[in-house]
Amino acid sequence: MAHKGVISHILILSLLFVMVSCHKKQNAPTIIIPVDINENLQKEVSIYDICSEIHVIGLGTTQPISNDVYSGSTWMDCDGEYFYILDENSMTLHKYDMDGQLVSFANKVGRGPGEYTMACQIHYNMDLGLIEVLNPMGKIMRYTRDSLDFHSELGYIGKGPLSSYNYLQLGNNYIIYSFREDDKIWLLNSELEEISSFAYQPPIYLKDYLTARSQLFTQDGQPYVYRTYDGAIEHIDVTKGRVTPYIEWDFGGFQAKLKDIPTDNSARDYGSFMMDYSIHKLSPFIDIKARFGKIYAMILFNGGKIYTFIYDLEKRSSLIFEKTKEGMSFFPEVFVDEFMYKYVDSANLPSFVSRELLDSESKKEYDKIIANKSSAILKYKM
Repeated sequence: MAHKGVISHILILSLLFVMVSCHKKQNAPTIIIPVDINENLQKEVSIYDICSEIHVIGLGTTQPISNDVYSGSTWMDCDGEYFYILDENSMTLHKYDMDGQLVSFANKVGRGPGEYTMACQIHYNMDLGLIEVLNPMGKIMRYTRDSLDFHSELGYIGKGPLSSYNYLQLGNNYIIYSFREDDKIWLLNSELEEISSFAYQPPIYLKDYLTARSQLFTQDGQPYVYRTYDGAIEHIDVTKGRVTPYIEWDFGGFQAKLKDIPTDNSARDYGSFMMDYSIHKLSPFIDIKARFGKIYAMILFNGGKIYTFIYDLEKRSSLIFEKTKEGMSFFPEVFVDEFMYKYVDSANLPSFVSRELLDSESKKEYDKIIANKSSAILKYKM
């Protein structure tokens, strides 16, 4: 991601009914959602407008993790019983229980069976009960849930994209995103061992404007992709093999437009442009997640600061903020049941949770993490 350190097309009928008052483009299925940013910026947002509880789970320190608060959901997953974390630098695998105690650790870096030389995503495959690690060269490595032993390999080298950096797994189907190909989205059927392109080809230069951790997310079991420059959301139709418009945002004068993005900048120049452009425009979108009819996004705004945007599709209400009134940032990450979990390193812990709001047990964990310069999982009850 450029400037890393600063930095769910199907609606249920009732939801469609709620949305009919939104203006639509003529002869287009896209839902245009107007959002008054000036009005939102005048709102005082509390963390309790987002969640009802927040707890701190300190992670064991026997095998430290080098990830930071910006690493994002590609580097962590949870099955409701365990956390699985892929170390961004060492590429080692860590398994913790829900109390933060290390259960299993594995170093799979190498060139032998079940090993990899590169890794960029960890995922719990609930259909198979296996842990998966994406090798960007075209392999999905599978490991046992209990001891992280090698189980099997799903490969597509030479069949599709030359490189792939994140994916969604929906049963036997894998939706794979490639930053470097002209065709960005591919469908891998693991049962038939077939891979095909969706012919999804946004302007090539956008990959240099911002390389997001993942542009894929799900809502109610349906897969979506978002555009980084303006956050527009498109539905990935697996049955028809195409990507179709879903939501576009209307932020008024704060709206980013494709024509504003230079087409031939270097990565360094894009970084500078991004900082300047985001002074008055909501761009780029760094991440989008969806859960329970709400869309959660991270966006650069106000000169490169990370703002959180939350839109309730049913209530047609929105929030946008850099910090809550309690002085806390909120970045969407891993949603499981009624909870959201976020990995936080000790250096950024005070920016994401106010110690005064914690119960006695979480205060102890907070103090321990700060003292040991270790890391934590923040547990939000949504």
